[in-house]
Amino acid sequence: MTAQLTFEMISHFQQLAERDKASVARELHDDLGGCLIGAVMDLSTLAPRIAALGPDAQDKMARVRRALGEAIEISRRITEQLRPTLLDNVGLFTALRWQLKNACARTQIKCTDNLPASEPRLDSRAAIALFRSAQEALAVGLERTDVTELDLVGSVDDKELSLRLASNGHDSPRGPTDITNLMLESLRYRMRTLGGAVQLETGPSGGILLAMTAPLANVVATHHT
Repeated sequence: MTAQLTFEMISHFQQLAERDKASVARELHDDLGGCLIGAVMDLSTLAPRIAALGPDAQDKMARVRRALGEAIEISRRITEQLRPTLLDNVGLFTALRWQLKNACARTQIKCTDNLPASEPRLDSRAAIALFRSAQEALAVGLERTDVTELDLVGSVDDKELSLRLASNGHDSPRGPTDITNLMLESLRYRMRTLGGAVQLETGPSGGILLAMTAPLANVVATHHT
């Protein structure tokens, strides 16, 4: 099997995976979300009758209401992980700010960003490819040993769109099938589908700079998109 054929197959599988994720996200949002919200509304309608049954019934209703609220939040979180609504509704850089905030909220790492306030309208496939690439780059940065600082920078000029992630810390010894290496390979394939490139640099103190660039002409939306 040639390298070009392998690349085309991986690209095709990545696109299929994103299409399936988007389909599941729509079902979760429209069908499951609709059912849960409908149940909350029905509970509100029944509230006066349940209140007349006494404190025990009210306590049980409160527990059901909390459970429904948690289920709605879980559904929303899974939907965002499958296909970020911010990406489609607001844009790549806003979605990346949300992703960085959520990923770092679970750690003691100081995370900062410097992303443009505006961006050109991106092709839908390019936008999700760039978002997934940044997700994988962020995961690579957070997987390092003794990381205390991580910074994500984005820029757009007349020729290209670039994302650069810098983190301190140290690299852990790993084999070719280590999850970090697999994420890096996936990242490289995604960027190649956009005609872009990935550059990984390691500093003398152990920090890394992971740069991803793509030609602007390959990622902006056309009139037919």
